[in-house]
Amino acid sequence: MNPVEGQVRPGRPGRPGRMGRLGRPWAAALVLLAYLLLGATLHRTLWPDPLHAATEAGQGDTGLLLFFLANTAHALFHAGGHGLLVTHALNVPDGVNVMWNAGLLLPGVLLSWLTELAGPILVLNLLVVLGPALSAWSAYLCSGRFLPSQSARVLVGLAFGFSPAMSVESTGHLQLSLLPLVPVLLLLVLDLATGRLGWRRGGLLLGLAVAAQVLMGEEVLAMTAIAAVVLLAVLGAQAVREIPAAAGRLLAAGAVAGLLTLVLVGYPLLIQFTGPQHVHGELQAHDRYKLDPAQLLVPSRGMHFQSARTVPLDRADGPSEALGFLGLPVLLLLIAAVVIGRRDRLVRTCAAAAGLLAVLACGSTLRYDGHATGRRLPWGLADGAPVLANVLPVRWMLLVDLLVALLLGWLVQSLSGSGRAGPATGSALVLAALVPWAPQVVHAVRVPVPALFARGAPGLSGAVLVVPMSTPPRSLAMTWQAVAGVGFAMPGGYFVGPAADGRATFGSGRHSPVRSLLQQVRATGRPVVLTSVQRTQVLGELTRDHIHTVVLGPGPGFVAYRTTLTDLLGAPPIVDLGTLVWRQIKE
Repeated sequence: MNPVEGQVRPGRPGRPGRMGRLGRPWAAALVLLAYLLLGATLHRTLWPDPLHAATEAGQGDTGLLLFFLANTAHALFHAGGHGLLVTHALNVPDGVNVMWNAGLLLPGVLLSWLTELAGPILVLNLLVVLGPALSAWSAYLCSGRFLPSQSARVLVGLAFGFSPAMSVESTGHLQLSLLPLVPVLLLLVLDLATGRLGWRRGGLLLGLAVAAQVLMGEEVLAMTAIAAVVLLAVLGAQAVREIPAAAGRLLAAGAVAGLLTLVLVGYPLLIQFTGPQHVHGELQAHDRYKLDPAQLLVPSRGMHFQSARTVPLDRADGPSEALGFLGLPVLLLLIAAVVIGRRDRLVRTCAAAAGLLAVLACGSTLRYDGHATGRRLPWGLADGAPVLANVLPVRWMLLVDLLVALLLGWLVQSLSGSGRAGPATGSALVLAALVPWAPQVVHAVRVPVPALFARGAPGLSGAVLVVPMSTPPRSLAMTWQAVAGVGFAMPGGYFVGPAADGRATFGSGRHSPVRSLLQQVRATGRPVVLTSVQRTQVLGELTRDHIHTVVLGPGPGFVAYRTTLTDLLGAPPIVDLGTLVWRQIKE
């Protein structure tokens, strides 16, 4: 089951390039530096003010990530670890199960010292650059198992780490652009199947990688596991006689990896599935976010080059999940790679696996050119399955892009070493085909944080109602709380939690008169004339949840909020660093 057996000989595969002559450690370091510089350039609007500027102005998913990064640092430095897995800094009084959210626990822990020192906005900005760059570097290193050519490996990393799907996800879903473990996990599985790794050592390495990925993103882990199964199935179909030996190694290594994973992250998983605020069921509609095959040829809104059809095709799922673009030049090169390398096991395996994963990306039923066809597809079998039901099918394109990158790297190596072209010809051809992948420069703006929170929210402790209240998908109050260091707790929030029946939903599933009142003000833009029943219910909730302080920050509807809250609380606010504060609310 050796995936590189039968490879078309590229003429001079072992001849080192200029970087190869520098020595592998130095070459790898220079490649990483190049990826980091590219990532920093694409996000250059962050760097004039990295402590205060962020994508989405700190709102939406950005605010969610800022909160969890700050919560991790607060739990480690100020709470003795309490709040790391279940935090009560949000959704007072019930709290939030961090494991069900995009909490980025492992990166948050590793960078908690920097969060504590410089704040979560800087750390988030660093991760926005590090995610694609480290993912690219991992693909570069791991592809060395199959591609001797330095230039081919560099291009594999570039095509994976800065693919259209990765570029789109890096601006809003950081957990889906921080993928350095994906190539590692797949390579470990392949090395175990082919016998390059023994089951003991391979099982230990696999267990470490799986445990780390659990703490970075379980959706990515689930997708990587299925991609590994698809790769093994394609390889097995080409080497049936080797299946028994490979299966034995994989089963033994899997047992070791499973045991080590339970030792390392068994407790967090226990908290996730049985602890406070755990959920079940599908969070989003199973068949909503999926690939429309027409998107393969149409750049998404995150790309620099767009067409008149970009917006209509993006509209179905929103630009944040338009991950399918490859472009005609790349598709033609992929066809050329398959034709040239049809006898090469690596090419056959990557091409077949990429095709199968692209079918999974199309969801349960086929949608083409914006129109539902009703044709059923294999991903429908995952409907209702634990964990898998919450995998958005379009995100399979992240794995497809990795296999596409390997095929493009193989083509570079084959063309450059064929004797028919110079060493740079293959790289130049593929780089030209990747020009339509050029992403837009990410736009970042200064996060509007009131001075009270920017200075650490002095005087605020316990449970505090911050208005405008964070409700999905609004998260600006969470950003203020994160910048202040999470030294106080808030009701509401943008997070994944249980509805009344325990099924997964965004935000709190319980009835809240306070939330209803504030939503009424926001919807109308006018003060609410409280009825006696409404006043009793709202004050009763504040009393039950031990909320003795209300803070009103700047924003739309400020006057309407101020009038309504003054009427509700029966006293005017004080001005604290430009923010309105009502203190000592009587129970």
